[in-house]
Amino acid sequence: MVNILNKKRKVSEKNLNCMEEENVMINSDSGTLNLKINCEGCSRELSVNDANCREQIIDNLLGNPVDKIILDTGFYTKEYNTRETRMLRDVAKAADSIRLWGGDIREGCGNCGKEKEKVRNDLKRFIKRDPIGAYLRAEETIRKEAPKQPDKFPQCAKCHSYFIENMEGVKNILGGTNLIEEAIEKDLLEFLEVDFRTKEGEIIDIERKAYEVLFSPMIVPFFSASRLISRPPADAEFLSGYDVRGAKVELFSLPSTGEELYFMIPPEYGIRYKLEILEVLKRAYENLLEIAPRVIESKDEEHAAEHFKIMCRNEIMEAASNKKVMLSTSEINEMVDMLVRCMMGLDVIEIMLQDPDLQDVYINSPIETTPVYVKHSRYDDCRTNVYLTNAAANNIISKFRLKSGRSFSEVSPILDMELPEFGVRVNITGPPISPDGYAFAFRRGSESPWTLLKFIENKMISPYAAGLLGFMVNEESTILMCGDRGSGKTSMLTGLISAMPVKNRILTVEDTFEIPAQMLAKEGGFRIQRMKVRPPTSGEDTFELSTRDAMRSILRMGDSAIIMGEVRGTEAKVLYEAMNVGGSGNCVLGTIHGKSARNLFERVVHSLEVDEQSFKATDIVVLASRIRPHGGKEKFRRIVEIDEVSKKWMKADPEKIFKPLMKYNPEKDELGICDALKNPRKSEVITAVAERWGSTPQKVLREIECRGRIYKEVVDKYNELKEEEVKGAEALLGVKTMAEINNRFMIVKDELRKKHGVVDYDKAYDGWNRWFWGYVNRIVDGADETTGKGLGEIKEEYPDTQIPLQPGSVDQKADTPDDYIEIEIMGSEEEKEQLL
Repeated sequence: MVNILNKKRKVSEKNLNCMEEENVMINSDSGTLNLKINCEGCSRELSVNDANCREQIIDNLLGNPVDKIILDTGFYTKEYNTRETRMLRDVAKAADSIRLWGGDIREGCGNCGKEKEKVRNDLKRFIKRDPIGAYLRAEETIRKEAPKQPDKFPQCAKCHSYFIENMEGVKNILGGTNLIEEAIEKDLLEFLEVDFRTKEGEIIDIERKAYEVLFSPMIVPFFSASRLISRPPADAEFLSGYDVRGAKVELFSLPSTGEELYFMIPPEYGIRYKLEILEVLKRAYENLLEIAPRVIESKDEEHAAEHFKIMCRNEIMEAASNKKVMLSTSEINEMVDMLVRCMMGLDVIEIMLQDPDLQDVYINSPIETTPVYVKHSRYDDCRTNVYLTNAAANNIISKFRLKSGRSFSEVSPILDMELPEFGVRVNITGPPISPDGYAFAFRRGSESPWTLLKFIENKMISPYAAGLLGFMVNEESTILMCGDRGSGKTSMLTGLISAMPVKNRILTVEDTFEIPAQMLAKEGGFRIQRMKVRPPTSGEDTFELSTRDAMRSILRMGDSAIIMGEVRGTEAKVLYEAMNVGGSGNCVLGTIHGKSARNLFERVVHSLEVDEQSFKATDIVVLASRIRPHGGKEKFRRIVEIDEVSKKWMKADPEKIFKPLMKYNPEKDELGICDALKNPRKSEVITAVAERWGSTPQKVLREIECRGRIYKEVVDKYNELKEEEVKGAEALLGVKTMAEINNRFMIVKDELRKKHGVVDYDKAYDGWNRWFWGYVNRIVDGADETTGKGLGEIKEEYPDTQIPLQPGSVDQKADTPDDYIEIEIMGSEEEKEQLL
């Protein structure tokens, strides 16, 4: 059994700032009453966990109904929240009531009475220093002394009875405080032993850990406006940890709440700097305060940030020189990074936005009392130990208003924008639409564009379904992606774009850029023109064009694929009118919020006022969702349904409008094929393609199957190389590969069609697969040592040349896909066997 109550420390009141009136003040901030103590230069630890500090803080709380306690060291402030403050206020009231007790330990008693009086007086004295210890001492004294019944003299019985009443009074009063109730609730008293052996000048003190569990203040450095809880809860169970930009990140499970905790300590909150370094940092910060606003307002953002970084470095080095402090290069770089991030950047939020494992960061109102929440790639929704202040929120909003050029006020209380440097889009709401204050949402797009290949690899979609959708976008279909927020609609939309022919012109319409058009153009060679429109949340007095007007302009720009980031307003009417008269001239893709195909139809027709018959211009509806297999905690994104829209109805009936092509099977965790694909003549969209081709639905289905087979081959090859830890394997799932394999498949098909009049899809696959071997070699293994080219490039340029191939070699005699099947393998019989 661990004894944590018999620690003895000398009472020292030297340099206790909280004992001097000028260092203690009570102020009000946003309706919160604070007890603020200036602790700068104090010799104590500056924490409720320190017995000396605890005693003086409780003294200052008596008669002051404050909500928070703030200890200010000059470099950091420690903030104790309302719950923690209430616990100490309860102790102050209890200590005051116990202090008023008279004591009638009768005169004339011997040593027995004097000992009892000393125990009672010690308890009174130490209640404020160590209330938990005092409670346990009272409890232990009652347990040991109550059974004793002195019968030597009549006055002894009265004295004994009075003493036990005193101890029970102490126990009952302290036991009714929030501090003791919470300590009991958290089992902090169960394994503690009482061992009070006190002498003159010595104090009783409980081991720090018990108080550390109950009190975990928020830490705020002098140059930051964000607050962090300094320790995880006592019941937190460690899951994993890593570093992000010098910050330590740890993930915990919280059994008491069923939540996960994202616990982050940035370098500036670690309180690991020596006093002289903190003084240098503070001097530099104070000198930069006047300069920072002018730099932030600079229109040349990139150069302004670099200029401010140089200024920070100069100020730090000058302050260090003046104070004769030696700093290492790494310390200077770390200090510069902290100042730039906190003064020009987004403070602690900036570190979160640079964590590749975080998908979303969101802050609900009221932000002073609500922690920041994040969506983690492995642990889904997590609470964090980070809290913003109103000052931090106002600072961020000012920067965003300046950066976006959009208004944000009570008249226009919603701000939408993107932060391309972090790859996130931002939404801010404020009063009156958010009556409790500001709320923020930062949502991350993928750093590299999503492709159907990536979705197959993470099981969001099956190879067959990918083949179906890849086929549909090549057949200039109209496809709507629907699903809830965060279900992956926009990501899948990007994946569908990556399956389009590179030669097509693509026009995207978004109010906040989410589709990675520039990366699609750079990596895949797609011809994409982005158009930015006014968000529906902005007023009409902005400089931006409405989506409806932009849509009318797009329809006059000629034959182009149209991609709408989100269909949600009156522009839907214009779009459907154009699709019905053939004005779009190409593939049309878009996303829309909806939990089902029926819900999508009702929204488009009733909310967006699109004519029922015009809805027939939609060919395919794809439903995305986030599922929890077998009701577990972990969520996965899945395509759960692919429906075609029937054209053979006159009266709107959702049961007849939508015909399922594929449906998700939760037991198998895969998309199953429905009757319309098993018998393709029942599918209107496949039959319509067959009629355009002058072919049969079965032949169209063979193409879909072949595309799915191709996608599966690529993903299988990636998994094989990944398992072997081959460098560069991830390129096989990228946009470049997606564009290349689709383009090569079309080339192979065209050559077979020219030669034979029809396409044999087995031969088409074999011809494609032979090209794919060389492509894998070029992408993964890099250039050939002698030529500087990958093997695939050499084979394409010199199809009749014999090229060494692993142990043997291939004599490539023909350049048509049909003839690729017949090759002559050169080398010994053993080498031929190995190659085959």
